[in-house]
Amino acid sequence: MEELGDVLPWLRLALVVAFALLATVALVRASRSGAVGWWAAAMFGSLAFALAGAWLPDELAVELPWWLDALWVVLLLLAFPYLLLRFTASFRSLPRWLEYLAATLAVGGVIATVVREAIPEARLGQPWDSYVPVMLAYWLLVSLVSVVRLWQAGRGQPTVARRRMRLMSVAAAVLALAVLAEVQLNDVPVPLRLSVLLAALFSEAAFGLGFRPPRAVRLSWRQTEERYLQTATVAVLRATTAEEVARELLPPTVRLVGGAGAVLVDPQSRVTSSYGQAPATGTTLELGEESDPNGRAAREAIPLGPGRGRLVVWTSRYTPFFGHEEVSLLRNMGAIASLALERCLLLEDERARRTAVEGSAA
Repeated sequence: MEELGDVLPWLRLALVVAFALLATVALVRASRSGAVGWWAAAMFGSLAFALAGAWLPDELAVELPWWLDALWVVLLLLAFPYLLLRFTASFRSLPRWLEYLAATLAVGGVIATVVREAIPEARLGQPWDSYVPVMLAYWLLVSLVSVVRLWQAGRGQPTVARRRMRLMSVAAAVLALAVLAEVQLNDVPVPLRLSVLLAALFSEAAFGLGFRPPRAVRLSWRQTEERYLQTATVAVLRATTAEEVARELLPPTVRLVGGAGAVLVDPQSRVTSSYGQAPATGTTLELGEESDPNGRAAREAIPLGPGRGRLVVWTSRYTPFFGHEEVSLLRNMGAIASLALERCLLLEDERARRTAVEGSAA
């Protein structure tokens, strides 16, 4: 049993290092991923600092100033779930009342924590007896919103994006349960505390795999889309008219990114072919239009070459962060479409010359 007890500090240190590394990766990517990247860096960073604040005093056998104790509680029980909520809301806005409620509860919790740590006498009696249960309830409720929204957001998304979002959903759920158990299990057998720390490590691994999965894992997850894309590529290249190119190109392109719709437009931005929730054929597409008709998605426009217009796809709001490689594949589809359209033009010219020769011979 003592040997297991010796392992606990090292597991805590591993948690600190792991979440610090996640925060560093998120910070490096923040300049490319925008607000969502900054929220992710702040989220993982707050958790790393909070875990370090819980590990150092026990390891060094020192008593921290009251304000450091307050900071540890604020970062762990208040900042992390709120930042996780903001990370989730970066993709799709939360109801206003929920945003205000979460922010109000977080601010109220910070004030209560500072008062409780600064004035030891305030910890005695009501209402302070309910302080810990209220903090834990806040953690669980706010985390639950993020868990549910991330899980639901995976519906209809490509395999890579769906699994990444759902891994982060599972990670948040497991971490919430681990924190709840850690706070409640102060005087319990070492094996049980070891189980809690292992659950937290599993949560960190799931966060890491969801946030930045290795390339080999992404390729494995994308096999279904790759096979579908290969079939679509062959069909597009076999097309003999521009109408056939559009018919074979647009559906797999939308499926590739879990998008809302796609169109082909001519050089004058007039829609020549449309699929899904997208402007109808004949519509002139405004250059400044950045969302679909229902305002739920961002727009990706891929040039098809001089005089051939563009392939425009309305992607999911989650695509730029969770499916950025799928956006790169869109450009490949654009190149394939350009080749197919050029081939169709050559075939059309050949048919026109043949008709002219046959007409003159007659």
